[in-house]
Amino acid sequence: MINCLELREIELFYKNRRIGDKISCRFEKGRVNLIVGRAGSGKSTLLRAIAGFHKEFSGKIFADDMSFDSEGRIALAFQNPENLFFNPSVGDEVCYALIQKDDKEFRQKGIAWLEKWGIEASAFWKKHPFELSGGEKRKVALSACTVLLPEVILLDEPLAGLDFQGREKLAGIISQIARDHIVIIVTHDPENLIDLTGRVLFIGDQAVEFKCVNEFIAKSLQEPDFYPLPDWYVQAMEQKPIKKHIPRLRAESVFKYLQGTAEDADYLFAG
Repeated sequence: MINCLELREIELFYKNRRIGDKISCRFEKGRVNLIVGRAGSGKSTLLRAIAGFHKEFSGKIFADDMSFDSEGRIALAFQNPENLFFNPSVGDEVCYALIQKDDKEFRQKGIAWLEKWGIEASAFWKKHPFELSGGEKRKVALSACTVLLPEVILLDEPLAGLDFQGREKLAGIISQIARDHIVIIVTHDPENLIDLTGRVLFIGDQAVEFKCVNEFIAKSLQEPDFYPLPDWYVQAMEQKPIKKHIPRLRAESVFKYLQGTAEDADYLFAG
């Protein structure tokens, strides 16, 4: 199992045009690794380069100080992966990759992995994927993309389009999976993926690696022009002084606060 994926002097190109500056950083197992930047900065292109799908780049990618070959070692979930459903049931969708690998235990593994993503197999196994809610579709799609349990899991905007509660639940599942895998996420929503162990690669005028998500969020709160956080998040954070760590918000309480029905601002924060 890979413990660390390292990018060394990576330069991205598209049709011979360079995208951004050189990127050097480390993505480690046991933490949530985020790639953040403004639209067009090359975030998704970098993710595809790591996956081996985008070949126009220079520099090296290493896994535990050895040259990294992505074949058979990664899962990449594109934006809106639920749009790629092509099987008639949730069970068929989740087990498809296992069956292609001729895994004799495909059903047991499919059930276990689906439930790890928060979907009860007994209730959803035979349903058509398009019968599910938006959040359920997203969980099934991410489950199907990652069921082979690769060493490196790459997710492109996994929280996009979900409500507060859906983002909170999915972020918790991703955090659990990151304990045993290298998880790298491209996101416009870093505030929803706060993890005390997490790191951020910020791609701006220069590529900067932050030691923790808290450091990145704190800088964004203090300097709004650095990276624009959503107004609802900034308003919520104004209710509590930030000390050593950025506090985690409770999704349900934030929703009530924004609707003007929250009784006490302290209930916005978890712990």
